[in-house]
Amino acid sequence: MKGIKNNIEALKNLSFLYVVVESGEDDLEDSLYCLMKQNHKAAAEKLSA
Repeated sequence: MKGIKNNIEALKNLSFLYVVVESGEDDLEDSLYCLMKQNHKAAAEKLSA
């Protein structure tokens, strides 16, 4: 966890968006696909509003 916190601080300083994902028992690829699909839909709705 300490390594993650150090990386987050470095990314904040570079204006990067960071995401920490823990998949648990679910398939990580499916989880990320659903997240990206949801974000894409939200962005499209925001642009069309």
